[in-house]
Amino acid sequence: MTVPSQVNRSGPYLGNGVTTVFDYEFKIDDENHLKVVKRNAAGVESELVIDDDYIVSDVGNPSGGQVAVVVAPAAGETITLLRNVPFVQETDLENQGAYYAETVENALDLAVMRDQQLQEQVSRAVRIPASADPSELDSLIADIIRLGDSATNIDTVAGSIAQVNAVGSNIGDVQTVATIAASVENVASISTEIQIAASIQNEIVDVANIAPIVPDIPGYAAAAVDAKNAAEDWATRPEDDPVPESSGGDGATTYSALHWAAKAASNAATAAGLKPYATRTEIKALNIAEETTAYLKEAGREGVFEWRFGDYSAEIAADTLEGIYLKADGVAATVGAWVRSYYGLANVKLWGAALDNTQDDTEAFNVALAVAKDVLFPEGLAYITDMIQVPNNGNLIGLGVGRSRFSIKSDFNLSAECVVKLGTSENQALIDKIGFEFFQPTSAVRADMIQYPYAVGHRNIPRARIGHIRISRGWNGIDASQNAGGATYDWIECGTLNIGLHIDGALDTMNIGRFRFWPFGMSANVNVGVVYRDGLTIAATIGKCDGLEGEIHSFRGRVEFNANGAGSAGRHLHALHLDGDGARLRVLDGVLDIDYLYCTKTSTPTDSNILLDGVGNNPAVRIANIDMRSSQTAVGILVNVGSLSINGGSIDHRALGHEAALVQSSGQLAIRNTELRALGARTVPYVRSNNASATLIVQDCNAPSNGGTGTLINLPAATADSMIGPNSYGGRSLDVAAGVAIGKIKEGYRGYSSGDATTTVRLPDGWSIIRVSAGNYSITHNLGWTLSRTLVGVFPQDAGEAVGSMDIANSTTNSIRVRTKLGGAATDLPFSFSVEHI
Repeated sequence: MTVPSQVNRSGPYLGNGVTTVFDYEFKIDDENHLKVVKRNAAGVESELVIDDDYIVSDVGNPSGGQVAVVVAPAAGETITLLRNVPFVQETDLENQGAYYAETVENALDLAVMRDQQLQEQVSRAVRIPASADPSELDSLIADIIRLGDSATNIDTVAGSIAQVNAVGSNIGDVQTVATIAASVENVASISTEIQIAASIQNEIVDVANIAPIVPDIPGYAAAAVDAKNAAEDWATRPEDDPVPESSGGDGATTYSALHWAAKAASNAATAAGLKPYATRTEIKALNIAEETTAYLKEAGREGVFEWRFGDYSAEIAADTLEGIYLKADGVAATVGAWVRSYYGLANVKLWGAALDNTQDDTEAFNVALAVAKDVLFPEGLAYITDMIQVPNNGNLIGLGVGRSRFSIKSDFNLSAECVVKLGTSENQALIDKIGFEFFQPTSAVRADMIQYPYAVGHRNIPRARIGHIRISRGWNGIDASQNAGGATYDWIECGTLNIGLHIDGALDTMNIGRFRFWPFGMSANVNVGVVYRDGLTIAATIGKCDGLEGEIHSFRGRVEFNANGAGSAGRHLHALHLDGDGARLRVLDGVLDIDYLYCTKTSTPTDSNILLDGVGNNPAVRIANIDMRSSQTAVGILVNVGSLSINGGSIDHRALGHEAALVQSSGQLAIRNTELRALGARTVPYVRSNNASATLIVQDCNAPSNGGTGTLINLPAATADSMIGPNSYGGRSLDVAAGVAIGKIKEGYRGYSSGDATTTVRLPDGWSIIRVSAGNYSITHNLGWTLSRTLVGVFPQDAGEAVGSMDIANSTTNSIRVRTKLGGAATDLPFSFSVEHI
């Protein structure tokens, strides 16, 4: 990654008492690298506190992200966002150690960010001209100090500068005043009254100019109210309703702007050969032998109808709200009908939808979708009380998640399958550019929340499509359970309190696009946000799914692949972002591949970032690249069953209670080509295996040398399949059991044993065991070096025992064996061994 932009601040953003989300337009590598400054109406600045006052999203995004503040800044207040990189350098490159270009580039990026940060501060500082003499700086500072000491007097003079100038220009008059000092003293005694008069001198002049009409001013207020009412009459009085005399009309022949707009539409229709009619009732009563076209003027339902012969009985029966089809009076529907002419999407307002958050628009949407299938949801807030059904191959399209929104309140049918259902069988039903606004009580208790149905559902309905939707304050988000495979999602923004996305049973690939889990709509209801963050919220739960593609971005919500996932094929996430406390990955069964996993926790969560769990299950997770940054009182990654493979990236586990970053209790844990950032002193190993039947593989990993101490890798008991090394330990120790292949040794290792012990060590790359004769072996290197049979270090011994012994264990497996005799001692004693060439 590079830092191509010089932008390192955003704002100031003006407060309005409502907005709580603000963009920052520069990259940060840590949420603590951002400073949020609030300036009140009095000009006093204060720095907000992360987690208490605001939260940060999209850490690491080159284009920046968003900050959501808990309390919206009021009018007159501003919010400014600044990059705030700490002035420390934590990258330690080991001499002749492994080279990680990304590590070096990240360090350079941070240096550039600090330079930009300093430049931003310098740009706001007071600077002397480049041509100034530095030797004069001391006198300049002294002058500034003297001005500061006289600040009060300067402020006083500055506040009266106009008067000072006036005095200067009238010095002769001042001298004259001196001759009438006694009179001046009399004026001084009424100085307060004079000052008041001076402060309103313009008003005094204005009043003097209108003195003759001052007694009539109270009547003008009433006239202003009358003028307002008149303006409304002239603008909005209905068609053919004359403007009354009280509003300036004549009550007979003068009409409003709305009247003339309607007349213009009627004239246009007439010019096109269409006769306008005010209501549907008038059109239905027409004699079809004389009239075959008509223009409807009804507000919100305007349009052209044509008489068409044919059997329209089914259409008329379905169109109960007469949006498209009208049954002619006295004519059977099997003979014909009045049919609306339109092109493209049918506007739901044609069926009487008000979109005002007051009228129940449920029926309007359902009838429109049943009749037209392809329906436009224009800008507005549609209050609904029951499920909306999108038919097979139907389309419900809005104008944007913030413009076309459903309003779901406490009187919604909680027994409904969902709020919007996509199809009834295998189909291509689509919902796009629509928001969902759920009402929740102002309580911080989960049990008090309204448990609404899923916002969108296609349970057991394959091939559904979801474009861009946003769900705010819901209970459940998207139900894709049972065989809902073949679905395609584009961009889901989900803010729910229970489950965001539910997939379980799909028999075809689910392409979930980008699924973002975030507390949408909760900044205005802080208590609901408390429920969202209580640790019980699930961003996504995924079980049986034969094929999964997409990205999941979760803020404080768990992502779970449940036990039903056994046997699922091709579950693949291009990216998984777990941001904030409560966000974790739990896999109970099945195979899961992740191209990039980003995980950060900045408080003190007690749950692991990644957990493989489930009695009797066998999950397998493969992560191509990991970026984990956590400060927590829990194990970072815990493998209780199955296998976890990490093949690159960085793990930075800042254990607050000195917990291990990675713990393996069973199964297999393999870590390769990964930077293990073990900051500070640790009382427990960074990577630990707890089970003699488990397999631990740590190869080609690097621990930066940053002054930390303790054990990097601990394998007290393991199967023969375990392999440690080659690795770089950064000054930390390696504790392994007998029989563990440790690869190339850079710093030796430490083993612990009690009683008679034998440790077998596989030779590093390049070394070979050569059989010279029976019982006689030599150890050589491909560069011609020969290994001396020399033990390095002190070994415990009993009387009569050698200090230690070493022999060839097996020339086929290329290993040597170190034996120590402890004589059955009960106390664990350390020993060390290293390979050297001569």
